[in-house]
Amino acid sequence: MKYLVLFFSLVLCSCSNDDDFSATHPNVVPISSNDVVGTWRISLYEDSGVNETADFSGFIFDFKADKKLNVTYDNILTVGAWKINPGNSTGELYELEINIPTDKKPLEELNDDWDVNFKSNSTIELFEISGGDGHLEKLNFTRL
Repeated sequence: MKYLVLFFSLVLCSCSNDDDFSATHPNVVPISSNDVVGTWRISLYEDSGVNETADFSGFIFDFKADKKLNVTYDNILTVGAWKINPGNSTGELYELEINIPTDKKPLEELNDDWDVNFKSNSTIELFEISGGDGHLEKLNFTRL
């Protein structure tokens, strides 16, 4: 019987939730300017479990090598900036910092230093845990 209890205890402790993010993410994902420069669209924006991706439908994000960020929507250009904040060997994550000079939704939602969760040639997955109330935001870009 005690082996059965031990087995179930190990199973329960080893289960994980793919949506479980923390500031001490076990896998530091390095990212460089070469990974970011290019034209992208938002393929996911989720705030506290609510999918708000549709708010960004039609927005095009052009990350320039000079750290400018050109955002185009409905033939209107908004110019912002971006930069990478490098992680470190103690587990601090790389961040993609976005600064778009606006107070209008939905763009103002993006002004933050986003932790890098995953990157490939076609996708960058970011997340942010709010310092105010601890809610989770997810932001994914897909290369055009």
